Amino acid sequence: VDPTPHKLGYDVLVDSWSKVFNSEATVDGLPLVAIQIHAAASSNPNVPKLNTANELNAAMREGVKVLTSKVTLVQLYDLSVDITNNHPQNKPALGARAAVAALNMVYGQGSVWSGPVLESADYSIAGQITLTFNNVGTGLKYIQLTEEANKRYEPEGFPMPTDMYVDAINGFSVWTGTEYVDITNAAFVGHNQIVLILPEGVVPAGVSYGHSLDILTANVFNEEGFPAV
Repeated sequence: VDPTPHKLGYDVLVDSWSKVFNSEATVDGLPLVAIQIHAAASSNPNVPKLNTANELNAAMREGVKVLTSKVTLVQLYDLSVDITNNHPQNKPALGARAAVAALNMVYGQGSVWSGPVLESADYSIAGQITLTFNNVGTGLKYIQLTEEANKRYEPEGFPMPTDMYVDAINGFSVWTGTEYVDITNAAFVGHNQIVLILPEGVVPAGVSYGHSLDILTANVFNEEGFPAV
């Protein structure tokens, strides 16, 4: 999936609306709340069955200049397990997140309205990657994905498959230059960091969160309850 059109589309949207309302998407400009595109399977047999959600997210973040004081991107990947549907049915939860963003940007109510955003990745120690996040609010956490603790998919009527139950930091993978390798060993460090422990012999060329099917069990949030961007 080519993310370029999404970036260009948001660039045009922000710029055109700002001009129409004689404003700029800056501190004193027009607030814009954008909604993430759901990572859904394609019905076209000639394209991959699952959108590369991390690439789309990156393009959309760049397009809306996410987390400036007047522009933000609302995440919805944790609100749906049905990858065959572009339109999650849990609209109340999605609307609530958009409302929190609008109340903050327009009326100054609250200080956190989006999830953690990766600030840097440190590869200097062999065998691990240290990720530093901003917009963590009062701290980072993971959501336990179990039948008992996680009901996030039930509003759509899609019970979570038992092989997706997770009680650990999940959703990260590393790109080796030829393939993605899932990370199964990770830990929080301090207020705003996650350390990924690499499988033996894996040499990372990059790190990803929510790549492909990993988006269904990506579970890193801030304490305020917003999923990582």
